[in-house]
Amino acid sequence: MRGPPHPEIVKWVLEAWETLERELIIRSFRSCALTVAPDGSEDDQIHCLKEGQSCHTGQDRLASIQQALTASCATDPFADVTLSDVEEAAPESSLIELSDDDIEVD
Repeated sequence: MRGPPHPEIVKWVLEAWETLERELIIRSFRSCALTVAPDGSEDDQIHCLKEGQSCHTGQDRLASIQQALTASCATDPFADVTLSDVEEAAPESSLIELSDDDIEVD
């Protein structure tokens, strides 16, 4: 017995998604940590970190890691880099000169 063709499976999935409430889908993505804010402000919405779940004790650890990452990224390490620094570090032959006509703006 053969499985259904891929287009048929995709059609079934799309039809199933259309029957779900939009808010249910949004909450599901948040619950799996796929769309929560990276600053940790929505970590309480992650299912495994909720009270009584397997990783509840990991929420404090996650918060401390996020704080450390935020602190280490507070300053831009490239803020003081100038064009002359780049030209000095890269040989002339490796630099590509672009004119305004070469740059496309959407």
